[in-house]
Amino acid sequence: MAGYTPLFGSLTTGTLCGRWPDIGLWPVILSMSDKAGDVDVTCNYIATVTGLELEEVEACMTRFCGADRKSRSGEESGARLVLLEPHRDWGWHIVNHGKYREKARKMAFDQSRIEDGRNAERMRTRRDPRGPAKTRLDPPSNADANADTNTRKNKSGAFAPSARVRGNGKSPEFDPASVPNLDQPSWARWVKYRHDIGKPIKPPSLESAARALAKHGASQAAVVEQSVANGWQGLFELKASGQVGVKRKPMTLEEATALEDSRVAQRPA
Repeated sequence: MAGYTPLFGSLTTGTLCGRWPDIGLWPVILSMSDKAGDVDVTCNYIATVTGLELEEVEACMTRFCGADRKSRSGEESGARLVLLEPHRDWGWHIVNHGKYREKARKMAFDQSRIEDGRNAERMRTRRDPRGPAKTRLDPPSNADANADTNTRKNKSGAFAPSARVRGNGKSPEFDPASVPNLDQPSWARWVKYRHDIGKPIKPPSLESAARALAKHGASQAAVVEQSVANGWQGLFELKASGQVGVKRKPMTLEEATALEDSRVAQRPA
């Protein structure tokens, strides 16, 4: 008797509606069933449990075993119960027990998926068959990591960032080795610095930038370090000795006024 039979709202909206004591006894019969849907008890037992007269119980059980042409179910001609054994008049099997038990199982499963978020994931996958969208909490894939770290050698043998990364100093249209006198390590340093500060050199400007660096000749490395140290986005002639990497201090108003007065005083009358 340790079974479980769920009750659905359709119990009160079917052909039992308005029929007493049938509509009151039927949920009790359902509660007495085991997991197979069998109610192996006598009418006397049911009458004792429910407080109904024995004759009322016997009449109800007979109606439950009878055909019901208005029933939603076509099983057993709409009968709710069938006898377990034909040689006795007690002990029954609930015809649609398995159907409603499975319905309850699916409802419970769907509810659990809603509560733990699995149903939302399933609906996203249904809308987009390519799979769930990445979120900020998703770890980067190996492909994402490789896109940032992939490197290749240029013609001079020095490593330079791959052309597949935007603003990386190498594109299908430009080869740094094609620029005469360009110091390749300094160029790679300059391109990486611009990429790191979020100001990558755009592909159309790569060759011009490389030629501008090459014009500094033997000072290319120092010129790049000067710009890096000062946070500059361009390449400039080296400052006076001892001033590399030191930002120029702006003049105060008093210093600017004194300098202008001195220049005026030195002009010929």
